[in-house]
Amino acid sequence: MNIIKFLLILGGLFIFIISCGQDSQLSKNKKSNGTLIEFNKCIENNKNQGLNDNVLQKLCLRNYQQDITDEIDLGGRAAYEYDFFSKKNAFAGYFENKSYDYVVTYAQIFVNHKENPDIEILELEWLFIQPGEKNVFSFSELKFSPNTNSNTDKFSWSIAKVKGLKIKLK
Repeated sequence: MNIIKFLLILGGLFIFIISCGQDSQLSKNKKSNGTLIEFNKCIENNKNQGLNDNVLQKLCLRNYQQDITDEIDLGGRAAYEYDFFSKKNAFAGYFENKSYDYVVTYAQIFVNHKENPDIEILELEWLFIQPGEKNVFSFSELKFSPNTNSNTDKFSWSIAKVKGLKIKLK
């Protein structure tokens, strides 16, 4: 009878130790998820898939970027201007990553023009704006394009959503 109790206690202890190790690994993975480290591991682990570098980076980015809208101060300026390349009015400007904790990988912009009854939603995907860097953007394919004689005070814009990767140093 004592041997059975001993084996049951030993088995229970073994299961407890294994589950603690798994919880520790899950906790470690949860802390790393959404980080630049995990993004780079994804790229390294999948280099032999036969995908070109650009596709592989996009797939890994899609898996590891996270919503950082409330975590980051993404500065910038924007305005309507004439785009000589497309020969159309464009909504153009720049973002500046003022954070030292994140790499910005996506931004969604809301543009509200007083002559347009709808809010224009613009998305910038596949970005990689490192801390302290600026990224220029220009949208010439707009649903609404203001009159070139339009006053610049007739619109407002805001950054609605930001995604990125947390920087954790090894």
